[in-house]
Amino acid sequence: MRDNEELPQAEIIELQTLRDEIKNANDAELVLNSDSYTSAWQMIEREFIERLLACDLKDDQGRRVWQEATNVLRATRRFLEETMQSGELAQSRLEELEKMANHRHRFSRSLF
Repeated sequence: MRDNEELPQAEIIELQTLRDEIKNANDAELVLNSDSYTSAWQMIEREFIERLLACDLKDDQGRRVWQEATNVLRATRRFLEETMQSGELAQSRLEELEKMANHRHRFSRSLF
């Protein structure tokens, strides 16, 4: 779909939003599938967990700090995974909108 002049402004905005989500999803996928990222993430997670387990039973603050660090690390990975999933949904919606627009375009041409 290249001729945005024929589309209502709301559809143009939605198309751009969907394209942005797809780009973000592709970026997230590149990061998640990167050997460097995977190795670094695993090393950092292992280090955080080792430090958490090494805390003295009476060191509530230390355990809390390392547990929170582990949670933040895992939340970062979840965010990237959710960004990928969101991009898959955006891709489906974009394809649906393009089919509808193409159908609308063919229908309007057949009227003339």
